[in-house]
Amino acid sequence: MSIPQRLKAIVLSLIAVVAISACSKPLIADAMGNLTIKSSVTYLYLLRHTPFFTALKINELRWVINHSKEWSVEQGGVVATNSSAPDYWILLDGAWQLECGDKRYPSKNDNTGKWFRSEIIAETCKLVVTESSYVMQIPQTDMNDMMQKGFNFQEHLEAGLSYYEKMFLTANKR
Repeated sequence: MSIPQRLKAIVLSLIAVVAISACSKPLIADAMGNLTIKSSVTYLYLLRHTPFFTALKINELRWVINHSKEWSVEQGGVVATNSSAPDYWILLDGAWQLECGDKRYPSKNDNTGKWFRSEIIAETCKLVVTESSYVMQIPQTDMNDMMQKGFNFQEHLEAGLSYYEKMFLTANKR
């Protein structure tokens, strides 16, 4: 290989490395300050197959996408704690568990614990991802707007509230 060909190969390799680096998203701090979360893209065709959102119409799914933020979270990342903002967190894919002292309450995206909001429990807890997962953060005001507009996920919210109420009533009786 001649010197101009080698130089060309080196330059092309450097361009590829720079392009790949520019496309990767940086990790940001989770609720405990650890770098375990990065921004992700919400795709309509995937969202409509996520249990929490299957009853929504296409225009409602688009509204959700425009009023939420999707995150990719590494295993061990803490999505929220009791002191977090009162946003709604929905598990899109993967698994998480609510950790309250020495008690663990695991859930996947098709279980009743597939959503969380810090204000629904009074105990000191943290929501920890137990495998690489995708989660959606919806600000409380936007969730209120969706409910006022009649978005059909009341069943999921009620089932989740019942799940959390039973969990903590049972835990407090021990």
